[in-house]
Amino acid sequence: KRQNNWYHVTCAQVKKKSREVDTFLVKRATGMSPCYNCNQCPFVYKGKDFIHPETGYIAHLRGFYTCVSKYVVYVLVCPCALVYVGETRQMIKSRISQHRSAINLGNMSQPESKHFLEKGHIYYI
Repeated sequence: KRQNNWYHVTCAQVKKKSREVDTFLVKRATGMSPCYNCNQCPFVYKGKDFIHPETGYIAHLRGFYTCVSKYVVYVLVCPCALVYVGETRQMIKSRISQHRSAINLGNMSQPESKHFLEKGHIYYI
């Protein structure tokens, strides 16, 4: 076996780096973005981070999500700064629609709609 020289070492490093680079021409997007094609889009916050309204804790989103994403952990933020964290296997737009429907129908069996109705929060539908 030949001894490694400067050229061999630097070319090997370049090859290794090229394998690790994304195959996309641009950097992959991260965060949440509305799909702009459903009724739930006005209720979706766009951004790469979620900042808790009370504590200021910053949660960085590691993937890219839209209203049609499935298997997600989501956050509902109340006007009084309470936060409801849920998870769903269905599309996020379907789950948001179910939460809105529960509030509109006055369903007191779900904690988020019960809170909205008991506190008299004003929301737009």
